Amino acid sequence: MLKRVPAVVTVLLTVVFCAVFYYFNNEVCFSHRKIANIAQSTRIFKEENKKYAFFIGVKKCGTTALKTFIGLHPDIHPIYPDPHACDTPFEPFNKRLMEALTKKKYVFVADNRCMLNNEAFERYQRPSKIIVLLCDPVRRAFSDFKHFMKKGYLPPNSSFTNVVQDALNFLKNTSKDAKMWENYMKNIRQVAPFEYSIVSTGIYVMFMQEFYDRYDQQDILILSGEELRNDPGSSLEKLQTFLDVKQAITNEMFFKNRQTGFYCIRLQQYPEVCKLPRKTNEPTLSADKESINNLKEFYKKYNKQLFNLTRREFKWL
Repeated sequence: MLKRVPAVVTVLLTVVFCAVFYYFNNEVCFSHRKIANIAQSTRIFKEENKKYAFFIGVKKCGTTALKTFIGLHPDIHPIYPDPHACDTPFEPFNKRLMEALTKKKYVFVADNRCMLNNEAFERYQRPSKIIVLLCDPVRRAFSDFKHFMKKGYLPPNSSFTNVVQDALNFLKNTSKDAKMWENYMKNIRQVAPFEYSIVSTGIYVMFMQEFYDRYDQQDILILSGEELRNDPGSSLEKLQTFLDVKQAITNEMFFKNRQTGFYCIRLQQYPEVCKLPRKTNEPTLSADKESINNLKEFYKKYNKQLFNLTRREFKWL
């Protein structure tokens, strides 16, 4: 029995060695492939004058509508479906980006997840421009709550009042410890209970500071969800100017659907394109004034910090 031990040990050591060699060899190969892909994408951007913009909208602020409208521009190619750029390995997203660049001069990448994980897309070719869509955090929170209820993420008897109160208590206690607060804000999607993100996602300054630390202010455009909803033509004009493309989508092309109150767009080469809410038989949800006032008070400090950072005042206070 003892004579067989060296043989067994030898076999085990051989297996371990092979596994380690295979792992590191693959890592080296992956690194070389990644460097080669970045070099290829850099060449395409420089030699062929290709560009891509990263659109990071806040969930429930009108991100789908903006992407739908700008996607009708003849020089812009939006990637569909959403590429999950901020929670996808390097190669799948980079491949889709390179394929999209062969179709149009400008590629439009939209991913709401990057608002909560904005350092992730720096793994790829640096975007030419960053577009951020923000909206009233109080209104956004209620809209997000309705979305949670519709998707069945919350128990049927959940109320906006209780969710808001529990979230505010949690956030106020967490903010007392700087390290706990920083950790929570960087991992909102992973920290339970998940429904607290209904409130914490509206603390925009925490996420926007990251963008301003990484990019020049002139390369960041902030759009208002309220303006997009009430005057989409003005929002699209600002966006096209920012991207330095022709004004192919003008205010005259938009018209309001009388039944829904939402805007549609009419172009010669397309049928009418509307971003309308789906008709459902779900019960109407309501938000009590106390919850609304509590949220307004909670966001007031962070909204002021956001205004100071971006040098822009929204009509949220």
